[in-house]
Amino acid sequence: MISAPSMFRIVDALPENARLILLGDKDQLSSVEAGSVMGELCASSHLDRAVALLTHSRRFDDSSEIGKLANAINAGQFSACPEGEKVRWHLLSEGTDWTPAWLDSAVESCRQQTAAIMPGVKIHTLLQSQSRFQMLCALREGPQGVNGINSMIEKALNQNREDWYIGKPVMIIENDHERKLYNGDVGLILPVEEDGERVSLQLSLDERFASVALKACFLSEGVVKAISRAQMPAYETCYATTIHKSQGSEYERVMIILPAEPRQVDDNPVLTRELIYTAVTRARDSMDIWSGENVLERMSKKTSVRMSGFRKCSRKCG
Repeated sequence: MISAPSMFRIVDALPENARLILLGDKDQLSSVEAGSVMGELCASSHLDRAVALLTHSRRFDDSSEIGKLANAINAGQFSACPEGEKVRWHLLSEGTDWTPAWLDSAVESCRQQTAAIMPGVKIHTLLQSQSRFQMLCALREGPQGVNGINSMIEKALNQNREDWYIGKPVMIIENDHERKLYNGDVGLILPVEEDGERVSLQLSLDERFASVALKACFLSEGVVKAISRAQMPAYETCYATTIHKSQGSEYERVMIILPAEPRQVDDNPVLTRELIYTAVTRARDSMDIWSGENVLERMSKKTSVRMSGFRKCSRKCG
């Protein structure tokens, strides 16, 4: 996801005798900023001998349901979402649905994660368990967008979006170098014991909202980092997050929410093959895909086009 300006600064800072090794997935989303560095470099005929393709996935096998779906999307040969035990497709109806069919399943998964927050439980374990389930959205706004879905889930959980409450998942949205928390870091709001490693023993089963100090807890290089609300960098609730924000992450199970209306794919440049391929490849074990009819097919046939010039200028690098 490196942008063209960032790539320029990196190359410009290297000594002439340095060797630069880039590792990434050329088929995933490009950077939010200008450029499609990895994709264009790998597509350049001048760099054939410099590109090594890694074909073995340690997340899922190519012969698995997830692997087959990812390959079909990536090849633009997707025609119908396969039905199976690991990949489940659900039809979304067009228009605004105030009680979407996916809500009960999503809320139940969120409740299961919260139920694991018990007095004395290691915070490290709870933070690792966040990767068991994640909702991914193509859009930020609208009926199938991140903002609306997060509000809907919090309402179903009887929580106020502005409050800090036990089990609230949060994502950092601005880099904070002083606290070493960065855009995309995910954590949980928890009552923290004095040792900084366990859930407060003051929390009982009957008093889920006991008056104990709540902190945002993150894993930083394998160590728990607890941040008070006063010190917290800019953040957002992340029961659901955008597919862009999920890039680089891995989850045991994902629920992918796509638009219900096929025409949105034609109108929105974000809804591309790269986007849905990135979403599908976040799952390690299983996924539920909610979308309108023909939405997946249209997205798989629409590719992102960037004109950054890397294919032409790479002749000098070959």
